[in-house]
Amino acid sequence: MQNGEPTIKDVLEVMQTSFGEIDHKLLKLDKIEKQGEYLHTRVDDMDVRMRSVEKGLVEVRTEMGEMRGEMGEMREQMVTKDYFKEVLDESLFDLKTELAIMVKKEDRKIATLVDELLKTSVLSPDAARRVLGMEPFPQNA
Repeated sequence: MQNGEPTIKDVLEVMQTSFGEIDHKLLKLDKIEKQGEYLHTRVDDMDVRMRSVEKGLVEVRTEMGEMRGEMGEMREQMVTKDYFKEVLDESLFDLKTELAIMVKKEDRKIATLVDELLKTSVLSPDAARRVLGMEPFPQNA
């Protein structure tokens, strides 16, 4: 400085220092801008992924709805324990009835055979009584 007035050299030094600070700040701004661009790209990527997830959720909800419908149909077609027991009881009753009828017919055949054998004297009256007195349908001869 000369006579209290700044010299050109002083002005240049101040300008150089100011330009250095400006350059430093511009570099920081560039860095911030690059980070902003990176973040923008990441947000776009996340947006794409989010749309994919939303689409997947829609598909899952659709499939769940279909599964609920199928489960409802299965429930309607299921045989309950009580119904199964009732049908089984009816079937067993029918089977017992048929067996009883068949055994009764066989018993008639045996009785007829005993009568024929008794008439032809192949069987004694005591033997005929013993045979006719046997289970399942004992008879008095």
